[in-house]
Amino acid sequence: VGLYGIIHDDSLVRAHLAQLRDILNPGALLFNVQTYNPQIELIARVLRNQEGERCVWHLRPADEVIGWAEEAGFRDAKVTYDPYGIYAVVMMRN
Repeated sequence: VGLYGIIHDDSLVRAHLAQLRDILNPGALLFNVQTYNPQIELIARVLRNQEGERCVWHLRPADEVIGWAEEAGFRDAKVTYDPYGIYAVVMMRN
């Protein structure tokens, strides 16, 4: 689920969370959210995606993705941030 940064259409991310809710056994969902990247501009200027276009990441606030997961039926978010504010690791129950 850490690949959401390459998906620019928020509705696709939301739909994927709902699909995960439908197929996962009861328990937990663990995902990471990249909320910041100090090299985001360099990546976009230098790297190419699978279509040969600029590799532009869409970074989202953890709270936004957690809200979408809650809409999909997950609950009890437990969030841990790395010391540099780049990643949020989220565990939720379904």
